[in-house]
Amino acid sequence: MTAHRIKEIAAAGKQLLPPRGPHRLLTAGVLARAMGLGGILPTVAVFFVHSGGLSGAEVGLGMSFASVFGLVAAVPAGRLVDRIGARRVLICLPLAAAGVFCSYALVHSLPAFLLAGSAAAACLSATRVAEATLIQQLLDPQSLVRSRARLSAVHNLGFALGVLAMAIPLQAGTRSAYLWFIAASALVTAASAPFAWLLPRVPPSHARRPALRLGALRDLPYLSVAVLTGLTTVHNQLLTIAAPLWVIGHTDAPHTTASLLLTANSVLVVCLQVSAARGTDTTRGAVGVNTRGGIALMLGCLLLGAGAGLPPWLAAATLLLATAVLTCGEMWTAAAAWNFGYALADPRAAGDYQGVYGLGRALSDLVGPAMATAVVALGSTGWALAGLYFLLLSVLTRLAVGLAQRTRQHATAPGKAAWPSATAA
Repeated sequence: MTAHRIKEIAAAGKQLLPPRGPHRLLTAGVLARAMGLGGILPTVAVFFVHSGGLSGAEVGLGMSFASVFGLVAAVPAGRLVDRIGARRVLICLPLAAAGVFCSYALVHSLPAFLLAGSAAAACLSATRVAEATLIQQLLDPQSLVRSRARLSAVHNLGFALGVLAMAIPLQAGTRSAYLWFIAASALVTAASAPFAWLLPRVPPSHARRPALRLGALRDLPYLSVAVLTGLTTVHNQLLTIAAPLWVIGHTDAPHTTASLLLTANSVLVVCLQVSAARGTDTTRGAVGVNTRGGIALMLGCLLLGAGAGLPPWLAAATLLLATAVLTCGEMWTAAAAWNFGYALADPRAAGDYQGVYGLGRALSDLVGPAMATAVVALGSTGWALAGLYFLLLSVLTRLAVGLAQRTRQHATAPGKAAWPSATAA
């Protein structure tokens, strides 16, 4: 390895190292939670099918039901964050989630799985809202998007480490190995709580803003942006569900290409997400970056569809190129969405607005698996339709952001939007 390459790797590592204080504590908490989730989420289906007495169909039903519960829980979670403070939520809910994960050892029926899965989804939904709110409350408003980009890179790194560790119980193949691994993942998740406890205290937002019956749900322009940017994250399911099925069942590429695609995605996000956030410091810039991301997602889908019918190694190269393009679209649209989520939100009700913004992501978790399987079933036509879907979303998002900006006096930087009385009262 050349000295120049070593310097490049060191520079990428420095991007992930935040300054001392709240940012570093938030980063440590994100890393711990991501490692726990990376171990738990991929393991659940295998554990319950092979050791929990459930069928694959029952596990799929339970996970879909849990996604609905996570969707429903997003807005109440935001209200809870505003009422008792995001810091308290971020201390308590990882501990609660760890307890739910450990309860999987007692699950041997579909009703019990539905209950445990729903509780876990609610905990994770509220945790995401609390985390997003604390980022807005504790970090520099002028660099919120860059901070979110750094935290996203750390999250992907932690999740990848958790997934790699899953090889231990898979290799052993015994119930006890799965249970020990689930317990270890739960412990790592709970380890994020002390970092949240060390964060500065922030007064609850409800004391600074009169309560509304529907809260941020009344802000229809913001809700529209939340839904559109959330639905854009369906690219996650296309890469984790559709792409492996496509590689194995519809292309002549080596089957190991499926794992290479996921690995390439994780590596690119860890190394490049911070750089990809450039240009999103203003809402106008973020709109342009989001449009660029929509085009990249469309091109990535078209390239994935083009992998069918090619010779094995050419197919593998095409699929890897498609993943790189798709990942660029993922990073650009994510960075733009972070700007929209903060710049267009009322900072006096940060939790409420972040809860509403989480609706879009929860909706994506709900519809994403069905869309992924439909794309594969339709073949190359399905990938072309998916590409048009992302392009259309980028156009609609541009229009929705413009409408949201017109309801505010200005929205130039995250956390700096001014609010007319119609939406702030």
